[in-house]
Amino acid sequence: MGCFYSRATSRITESSPSGSANSACSPSTGVSTAIPPAESEASSRGLLSQAASLQTISRDLDESYGPKIDLSGKGLLTFPPGLIDGEAPNVLEELDLSGNVGLVELPPTVGLLVGLVKLDVSGNGLAALPIEIGMLGRLRELSAFNNKLTSLPASIGKCGALEVLHVGVNELSGLPDEIGGLMALEVLYARQNLLSDLPASIGRLAALRRLDLDHNQLRSLPTDIGELRALEVLYARQNFVSDLPATIGQLAALRRLDLDHNLLHHLPPSIGLLSAELRVLTVSANHLTELPAEIGNCSMLTELHLASNHHLASLPTTIGDLSSLVTLDASGCELSSVPAELAKIRTLLKLNLSRNPNLTDVPSALGKLASIKVIHLGVGALGALPKSIGELRALEVLNGRHNKIEEIPESIGQLESLTQLELSGNKLLRLPDEIGQLSALKVLLLRSNGKLTELPFSIGQLSLLRHFDLDQCSLTYLPASVGNLRELRVLNLNKNDVFQLPNTIGGLQKLARLHLDFNQLTELPPQIGALPALTVLCLSHNKLTELPDEIGELACLERLELGFNELTSLPQSI
Repeated sequence: MGCFYSRATSRITESSPSGSANSACSPSTGVSTAIPPAESEASSRGLLSQAASLQTISRDLDESYGPKIDLSGKGLLTFPPGLIDGEAPNVLEELDLSGNVGLVELPPTVGLLVGLVKLDVSGNGLAALPIEIGMLGRLRELSAFNNKLTSLPASIGKCGALEVLHVGVNELSGLPDEIGGLMALEVLYARQNLLSDLPASIGRLAALRRLDLDHNQLRSLPTDIGELRALEVLYARQNFVSDLPATIGQLAALRRLDLDHNLLHHLPPSIGLLSAELRVLTVSANHLTELPAEIGNCSMLTELHLASNHHLASLPTTIGDLSSLVTLDASGCELSSVPAELAKIRTLLKLNLSRNPNLTDVPSALGKLASIKVIHLGVGALGALPKSIGELRALEVLNGRHNKIEEIPESIGQLESLTQLELSGNKLLRLPDEIGQLSALKVLLLRSNGKLTELPFSIGQLSLLRHFDLDQCSLTYLPASVGNLRELRVLNLNKNDVFQLPNTIGGLQKLARLHLDFNQLTELPPQIGALPALTVLCLSHNKLTELPDEIGELACLERLELGFNELTSLPQSI
């Protein structure tokens, strides 16, 4: 049997001359293998099966790359020698050997595949790449991530056409100086390695647009990094970088700079030079004590992430100059105040100031943030919300949980777009009648307000309310208007002092969960049986002596908790 490769059809064709019935040819290797007649049928099947694992290679003609061979996940233990036979080295442009975990080395002959444009050897057991890799002058994409590489050969720098190099998830302790020779390189992924530094030659990668160095052991970035004038994205999260070179300001094309979870104490003033393109700056979980005033020059910045800088006590007034800012996250810091200039950012949609334990107030000027949709102020020391909060007509989410707020301003009723209000864990004494004007409200969380003893009648006007949490308050009753909450699904009244429910409770036609554990209930109204959607009813730790027969009409009920009451019998309807 003879074999030949047809570029025109991108298929391996077999020809079987007469009289050669006992010979077989592996199209992927081009090797003719004689099968002795005395060979057992089972052994023959085994050989054919092994050959078939290579023979089923798909060679499709692609307009960009030409012929392709896909050997991914085939269980290969060695590099198929047939790949370098015949015309293959010249015509093969894409080779995928990924996902063969038993493949621990590539032979030097891989350098003969001079036509290769794309080589994928990711997800194998490779400990090294052969120096002959440098012979692949046409190679544009090399994927070798998720192997056991400890170094890259210096010859990698000879792959002058290389545009994408993916060597992440390996054991690289460094990159060769010669990497600077990759003048066409646009993308370098080197995340999850053991890199402790970068070669100065990295600054010669004039075409580099994306550099991913996440999860390494870098302690600094070289000054030469400022030479990467085409760089648009720089990731260096989860490292040990304590200082940035001033040359970082020379990265004129930089759009995203992500330095989460490092050891930065400050940002260089030159950060303000990134004014033309920088959109996202992420420096959360560092040791920042202040921000340079020059940060206000980054007028194109849309996201600024400062979370969990536990020594950051203030924000510069120039932060108000970030005229394109959409998201500001300064949660988990040590802020004691917020500059009023923040109100100048009319583009701001999301503001997170939660977990600032020393934050006692927010400026009334924040009422000028006309576009803002989400404000997080939870876990702080706020004694009140500013009256100007009512001016935020676009606000959809307001979270002020675990503060020291005693009163909600009456202006809260003007928040016509508000869908979620969380003020759990405060010191609320009352709710204003105006809360009933929150016509869009769907979630109201007020748990752990131990001084809250009653609800206003206007609460029944919240026609879209779906989730109402009043756990661990001091309510003794519910107003009859609560029966008007036609969309309510969850009502949590655990650990209050409620001694009776209003007859209007039967109006809650969509209520699915009713939690009344640890209260003072002595009886239930018969209307409790008029809740067609109720699946969970928790009544433990009360003073119930009997249940109404109507409770048996709860057709959807799946869970009924009655422990620790004074019941002596149950209605037959249950």
